[in-house]
Amino acid sequence: MQVSGRIPRGVEPFETRIRYEFSDATGGRTRLRIRQWLPHRLTGNATQGWREALTKLGTALVGAQKVAPTNPAARPQHPLTKG
Repeated sequence: MQVSGRIPRGVEPFETRIRYEFSDATGGRTRLRIRQWLPHRLTGNATQGWREALTKLGTALVGAQKVAPTNPAARPQHPLTKG
C-alpha cells in the first residue's frame, strides 16, 4: 500500500504492507497475528497505535461475549435460515 498525499507532521510518503494471520489456538480460541512493515523511522508510533487499537478491540469483544446468549437455541434465528 502506498501512503502519500498530505501526511501530518511532515512525514514523507512511504510504502507499507500489512499481513493478518489467523490460526487455531488452545481451548478453541483463535490467534490473530498482525504484521506491518514500515520504514524504521515510523515504527514507534505504529507500535503504540496497534496496542491502543487492539486493547479497544479486546474490550469490545469481551463486552459482546458477556451480552451474547451462551445457549445457541436462545439466539434469534437468522431470517435466511428460517424454514
